[in-house]
Amino acid sequence: MGRALAVATEYEGNCRALAALLGLKAEPRLLDDEKMLGEFAEFAWRRMLKQNIDVLKSKLKLKEEFVSKLSIGRKARNYVAHETAIGAHRILESDNGRKYLAEELSIKVRELAEANLIILVISQSITNEPVPTVEYLEAYPEQVVQWVCAH
Repeated sequence: MGRALAVATEYEGNCRALAALLGLKAEPRLLDDEKMLGEFAEFAWRRMLKQNIDVLKSKLKLKEEFVSKLSIGRKARNYVAHETAIGAHRILESDNGRKYLAEELSIKVRELAEANLIILVISQSITNEPVPTVEYLEAYPEQVVQWVCAH
């Protein structure tokens, strides 16, 4: 569950960072005033994941299929961060419970990886970083699932 939580946290952080980057690109004068930059950073840090996805949707004019993937990622993040902890001690006591939790985590981690991949590619494009190969992009979700669930 720890690795799944790490993936969930990474997705949330990447959404926050991209939304903040877009805010700074829209208001570059923030970089000239340390107080304003600090206030902006505090504001950006407090935004919830759904709010950051809404910022990305509006500023990037994302297609609905991407917004849907990001929303599915948000729900998967909430499941991993909140739902898995509720009653986990009882679920983990039986083989069936452990199997069920492993299957659910596998699904949710894949959803997170697919959503995070969208955020990473957009971020790389905006910052002029090279985008990975198609092979890497196609393999990424499964690699993340394996990293989380194979241990």
